[in-house]
Amino acid sequence: MPKVGTMVETNEKVAFLGKIKQLEEEYKRNMEKKVGDDYIDAILLEELHKECRAKALKEYDTYDIFDNKEESSANRAEMEKNITLAFLRIRSNNDTRKGSWMLFIREQAVRASYVYKQELDKYAGGKYLNSIGEAVENATSKACLEFQILTRKCDKRLEVQCDEAFVAEVELKHKEFEEENNTRGAIEERELNLLAKALLKKYSSKMTKATKCYAENLNSIHNDLVTRVFYMFDKSTPLKETQLRLNIRDELLTRIKKHFCAFQMRNQKTEQNEVSKIVERGIEDYRGKLQNLTPDRYMNEDVIKKAHAEATKAALAVIEELSSDKGEAITKSSIDKIMIFADCEAQAMLTQNESLKAQIVNQFFTKRVSLGKIYFQDNFSVTTPVCFRKGTRRQAHKGQRERFKNISIPYKPA
Repeated sequence: MPKVGTMVETNEKVAFLGKIKQLEEEYKRNMEKKVGDDYIDAILLEELHKECRAKALKEYDTYDIFDNKEESSANRAEMEKNITLAFLRIRSNNDTRKGSWMLFIREQAVRASYVYKQELDKYAGGKYLNSIGEAVENATSKACLEFQILTRKCDKRLEVQCDEAFVAEVELKHKEFEEENNTRGAIEERELNLLAKALLKKYSSKMTKATKCYAENLNSIHNDLVTRVFYMFDKSTPLKETQLRLNIRDELLTRIKKHFCAFQMRNQKTEQNEVSKIVERGIEDYRGKLQNLTPDRYMNEDVIKKAHAEATKAALAVIEELSSDKGEAITKSSIDKIMIFADCEAQAMLTQNESLKAQIVNQFFTKRVSLGKIYFQDNFSVTTPVCFRKGTRRQAHKGQRERFKNISIPYKPA
């Protein structure tokens, strides 16, 4: 039969049950006081919950009046359950506040990222940037400062979330700027290539015109054109010294140098043709003059040298006349060539003259031997023993002398 409690025990139990409600309410007040209306970190919130729950349970154990352990444990578990439910509501409200703050933070991060993008655009000035390191550093600094101002009222315990949101939004704007910059780079590269192509064409046109005939001052013309080409290139591209611009500029200079080598070869060929024409005329005059001054037989060496000097003078006069408007280089080259030719011709003539002299000398001695044979044959027939008498031999010799008196020897130089 169950034990019937006294009136006093009943009142004490009612009072203790009221105390349990007070402990639950006190837990709520302590938690709300410590948490407040601001967001609190989830780990810290958990620690506060454990602290306040432990305090409430300790007070329960202090004021516990139940003699029956099962009844005491049941009431204690019920209080602990109510405290847990209160904590879950508090945590839910805290998460809601966190969501609101996170939304606010993301909004401010977006606003700060626009500052980042604006600074990059301002630095670029609508032009392609080959290197954006300096621009990124400056834009990041200003965007960070703006974000700190916009989020100064945020709970400091959301600092990590703030940083993550800011970095994420800035990265999006950075990618957007890179896409725009790459697009500007492609457009700028196409425009610079078109400009370089047009300037190269203009250079080639001027050089082609200059090398239609021999250009003695080709280097000067080239240097002047290069100066003008790059003045126009730099004037048409008033940009910062981007690597893209420098690369296209260097490529243009390389292509101009290759063209210049071709024009040099063309100019040299033109020079050679001009020199050949002039020298041919000089050779004609040299040979004509030399032929008039030298007979077709053996001559004294002085005659040849004099004729050579006169012929050379005539050839040089022709060359100076024909090359008077061709430039100093063509004149000098023509003179050098005609002098080499004239010296070779004179040396050949001297050699030929010596050969002719040798032939004449040989003919002379051959003739002399032949005349000697004839003399002795005739003299022998005249001075035979049969008809040999005093004075006959002398008379025969005198007759032979008279016979060969008028025979000429071809060894008389001009």
